[in-house]
Amino acid sequence: MKNCLNLSQLVSESDYHDVRALYGASFGEMGRPASRVKPDAPSESSESATSALLHHLVDELSAENIARNVLLPIDAARAGYVSDRVTVESFEEFLECVTAFYAHILRHRGLLSGIDDYNQVGPDALELLRRSFSSAGEDKGAYAEAVDGTRGGLRYIYDEMTRTPKEDERRKYNRMVLKTAIDPLDFPTKTSLIKSLMEHLGPALPAEIRDQPPERYASDYELIIEAFAQSLDRLIAIIRLL
Repeated sequence: MKNCLNLSQLVSESDYHDVRALYGASFGEMGRPASRVKPDAPSESSESATSALLHHLVDELSAENIARNVLLPIDAARAGYVSDRVTVESFEEFLECVTAFYAHILRHRGLLSGIDDYNQVGPDALELLRRSFSSAGEDKGAYAEAVDGTRGGLRYIYDEMTRTPKEDERRKYNRMVLKTAIDPLDFPTKTSLIKSLMEHLGPALPAEIRDQPPERYASDYELIIEAFAQSLDRLIAIIRLL
């Protein structure tokens, strides 16, 4: 499965069907004689493959795996940025600091090289700043923090500007894992995944949910599987503290 995932990262959207076939082959779903069962009665091997796929998706979407494979370069870039200033005295100085930090993040991730003119990345830096402080006054709110330093000044601003791209990369990675493992048009597989998850949770689900057909939730399989993976992460984090 590790090799399958690495290969799937190289494909484009037009190749999703081929990637689904690759995952199917790795689970033994292809190249075997068809079982003589009714069309609506899944074989034992099919159910086993679906369960294995579910566990694979949960593992790939775990916080530990995402942190190691996706978020570490961004965290390392933030940790490697040292500034001797915590507050600023003007908006011009503020923009200069924000742009310099953003350029550093890009360079550390290999997304920028050989550019000395910060004006080339300034607009994107300002947009990231606005998104990072969308609920706190956008760039005006961030500037106010940079002036008075109530919550850490520039250090706090840099932390928030790091958090936003991390969430962006997390969402992109989650979509990549789910889309490359499952054909977006393959409704039966989505239904089987939900069925396997409902059986796994068993009595933990309220009766009104257990009694529903899995087809009802198949269209929202991405949201459900991501939520399940996140709930396991929270449980593991709590247990580690005990």
